[in-house]
Amino acid sequence: MAMLIKASGEIIKNIEPANGNDFSLEELREYTSCDFVQMVCLKDGRIMWLDEYGKMKDHVCNDIASLLLWEAGGGKTDYIAGDAFICKKGEVL
Repeated sequence: MAMLIKASGEIIKNIEPANGNDFSLEELREYTSCDFVQMVCLKDGRIMWLDEYGKMKDHVCNDIASLLLWEAGGGKTDYIAGDAFICKKGEVL
């Protein structure tokens, strides 16, 4: 099951794809509120999707998603701005 980590700190769990099998690019864009999604591979094999241009917009820092980025080797000098969507590798179309 996928989850959405909102920049506010709210976590929405057990999100299912509209077709019941895998998430479409359009769904990823909707969950992350963006036009261009960026993919980050996490240490546990899941994938985190976020707004490629989140830092250039008025998105606030997503502390929880940033911690996951740091754990994945992203370095503590980088951060994630805006909402982040996390799912398993096989859950994306």
